[in-house]
Amino acid sequence: MLEKVACVGGLTLELCVCKWWASVGSCQVDIEVTFHGLPLTSRALCISSAVPAALELSAPLRPETSAVTCKLTHLQKTLRPSSHVLRPLAEDRDLLPRGRLIYELQLTYAVEQTEKETVKVSPKTPLAELLYDSPFEAQLWMLFDSNMQLMGCGDALYDYSLSLPKGKYTIKLQIRHDSREALEKLKSLLLSISFALAKELVPGVYPSLQAALAAGDKYSGAPMAKGARQTLFVTAPTDKVPGAKPGDLLTGVLKVGGQDTCDISCLVPKEEEVEEEKKKEDKDKSEKDRENDEVRDTRVKFLKKLKDDKKLPAFDALASELLLLFPAHLPLLKEVLARRDVDGEEAETPAAKQERCARALEAAAAVVAAAGVDALAAHYGLKHDKEQDAALKAKCKEMDERKAALLDALLARVERLSELLEPAPSAAALAGVTLTSNVPEGSTPLEELKAALAVLQQWCVP
Repeated sequence: MLEKVACVGGLTLELCVCKWWASVGSCQVDIEVTFHGLPLTSRALCISSAVPAALELSAPLRPETSAVTCKLTHLQKTLRPSSHVLRPLAEDRDLLPRGRLIYELQLTYAVEQTEKETVKVSPKTPLAELLYDSPFEAQLWMLFDSNMQLMGCGDALYDYSLSLPKGKYTIKLQIRHDSREALEKLKSLLLSISFALAKELVPGVYPSLQAALAAGDKYSGAPMAKGARQTLFVTAPTDKVPGAKPGDLLTGVLKVGGQDTCDISCLVPKEEEVEEEKKKEDKDKSEKDRENDEVRDTRVKFLKKLKDDKKLPAFDALASELLLLFPAHLPLLKEVLARRDVDGEEAETPAAKQERCARALEAAAAVVAAAGVDALAAHYGLKHDKEQDAALKAKCKEMDERKAALLDALLARVERLSELLEPAPSAAALAGVTLTSNVPEGSTPLEELKAALAVLQQWCVP
């Protein structure tokens, strides 16, 4: 039987052996203790996107094989409380000896899960990971969705993972203590929450600084003689993470030799802002045109706020007014599509379902028309060196946004046409389904669904 135990250098190791409690009689045991490992200079490493981080490993006891693997697996966000409540609890239940009353601090945090797929998240308080010996009496949290439905709860002792679909959520954290002054200091307590990455990122690990700076051959492992040392240089990955914002952390683990580990983190940098081309366009516009654009963009942002706050009648009124003024403005049409492309309720009537799907199909068709399919096809038909020209970089960014809007609209069209065909209707039932005015006359939902799927497949990467 082989057992591996992590040890700390420079300290005494005591090995205790005993028989299984149910065994009878004596037995002979042969024990062989072998020490090995690749000690690291640090157990935590922060990677900067600008300068490679250095990590030294050594083989002080025997020859070793330094197989190295490095992965970033989570996106960690830090939340600041949006509100707090500090109040005394009931005396008949929470009064300690000598008249000490327990107080409760309740902190509220807002968090959003932006991925379309379900993501595992893990809230974590920065206070001590202790239960009975904690300096605070309680560190309990509960996570609610936008309808205040409880999705899960936990405390500071363990890591609790919740699978959350896309949406906005609220976290309520309760901290208890018999000192009001101690809780007063925690009103601005930060809360960290980790999102599991759908695709793990692999930082670059290099055997020298020159190789790291020149993006040369990576280091995956090599035999090391007794007493040898090796300095590794770790660089941040270049892949972008959906939902990551400047200041967030990418976290993971670097493993050496299969057992020695180092926690790694990478700060998400601020994205390069391509403003030169926009400034040039603004110079060509009159003061009145720039003023109109600023007013339009502000009203579109307010439109999004109305949708998020579920003030739908006000949204519809403002959207109708803006569509008359800016019928081909893509950001406006995207907000309208997000408002219309919704699932139905359980008690929805067939007529209401058809009306809802028709509105979504009209909104999707408007986005497709504004995205400019021909211009996108011409743009993506060629390879572009975005690093050579700032104007080209701005153009590529605009085309990427238009392509994303086009894909969302095509997907919404496929979903709503599929919904019109659920459950699979007969030919007579299909004859009673009326499509929107932006499809060829006489087309059936099934024909339009096939056509929409064909267009969607043209823009999806296989």
